[in-house]
Amino acid sequence: MNISRNLSFENFVDLHISYIEELICGILMTVAIIVTLIGNVLVILAVCKHNTQKSLHQVQNYFLVSLAFADLTVAVIVMPLSASYYIRGYWAHGNFLCNMWRTLDICLCTASILNLCAIALDRYWAITDPVKYTPKRTKKRICFIIAFVWLLSGLISVPPLLGWDEMTNSQQQRCVLSQQRAFIILSSSTSFYIPFIVMSVVYFRIYRAVRVRGRRAKMHTPLYQLDIDKNSAENGILERRFGSQFRYKKQRMENLTGWLNVIMPDHPSDIPSEMETAVRKKRKEHYKINLKKERRAARTLGIILGAFTICWLPFFLMYVIMPFCKSCQHPGRRVEAVITWIGYVNSACNPIVYTIFNGDFRSAFFNLLFGKCVKYRRKRCLEKKLGMKALPN
Repeated sequence: MNISRNLSFENFVDLHISYIEELICGILMTVAIIVTLIGNVLVILAVCKHNTQKSLHQVQNYFLVSLAFADLTVAVIVMPLSASYYIRGYWAHGNFLCNMWRTLDICLCTASILNLCAIALDRYWAITDPVKYTPKRTKKRICFIIAFVWLLSGLISVPPLLGWDEMTNSQQQRCVLSQQRAFIILSSSTSFYIPFIVMSVVYFRIYRAVRVRGRRAKMHTPLYQLDIDKNSAENGILERRFGSQFRYKKQRMENLTGWLNVIMPDHPSDIPSEMETAVRKKRKEHYKINLKKERRAARTLGIILGAFTICWLPFFLMYVIMPFCKSCQHPGRRVEAVITWIGYVNSACNPIVYTIFNGDFRSAFFNLLFGKCVKYRRKRCLEKKLGMKALPN
C-alpha cells in the first residue's frame, strides 16, 4: 500500500512538472511567433508603404522584403505546427499535413538563409565596386535574383515529396525530416553550409574594404580628394553617363588640387601656422569619423554573421551528425525542440539585425506604430492653444 502511494505521488509530481514545462514552452513559443510576425510585417510595410521614408523605396530593399516574407511565412505556417508537435510529443495532424509541413519548413527556412546570402553579396558588390555595380542594380536584376532564390529553395524541398524519404512517420505518429543521407548532404550544403561560407568570406571582404577606406582617409586629405577610382575606364563610364557636368566638376577638382599643392606643399614649415592647424584639425576630425564608421560597420557585420551562426549552426550540426553517427545517442525531444526553435528564432532576429542600425527604418517603424497617436496628441495640443473645440482631421 505504501509502495503504491509513493508511486502515485511520484507520478503526480512528474505529471505536474511536465505540465509546467509544457506551459513555459508554449508561452516562449507564442512570444517567438508574435515577435516574428510583428517585426517582419513592419519591415514589409516600411518598404512598401508610400507614406514612409522615400529612402526606403529603393531596389536593394526588395531583398529585405523577400527576407521578411520568408520569415513571416515561417511564423504563420511552420512555427505553430512545430509548437504543436513538440508540446504534444507526437504528430496529430495526419500524413498529408506532415508532408506539407516538412516541405514548407525546408523551403521557407532555406529561402530565408539564401536571402541573407543575397543581401551579403549585394552589399559586397555595392561597396567594393560601386561605379560598375550601381547601374546594374536595377529592379529587373534584383527581382531575378529573388526569383532564383525562391526557385532554388523550392527545388531543395521537393525531393522528399517525390519519394526520396522513408515514409514511416504516420505509423509512429512522428513527423521528422528525411533521414536519407544523400538528401541530408544535399539539403544541408545548399541550405546552410555553402551560404555560411559565402557570407563569411563576403563580410570579411566588406570589413577589409571599409578598413582600407579608413586608412586612405587617414593618409590623404579627404576634403580635396575625388572619391572615384582613377581608372580611365571607370572615368569613361561616369563621363558618358553624366556628360559635360562630370567633366566640369572634374576640371574644377583638378584645378583645386593644383592650387592646394601650391599653397600647401609637402613641408609643413612652408604653410602658415593658422592654416596648418585648421587642416590638421579637419584631418583629425575626418579620421575620427571614418574610424567610428569602421567600428560601427565591423560591429554590424559581426552581429549579422554572429546571429545567423548562433541560430542555425546547432541545428545543422545535429541534422548532419545524427544520421551518420550510429553510436551517437539521440539528444531527446526537449533538446531537439530547443535546437530547432533556436533556428526559427533567426526569423525574429532578422528584422532587428538588418534594420535597427538604419535610422530610416527606425523612423518608419515609429511612424507605423505610434504615428497616429503622435498626430492625435499634436492635434489636441494645438486645439488647446487655439482655444478651439475640435479641428478637422
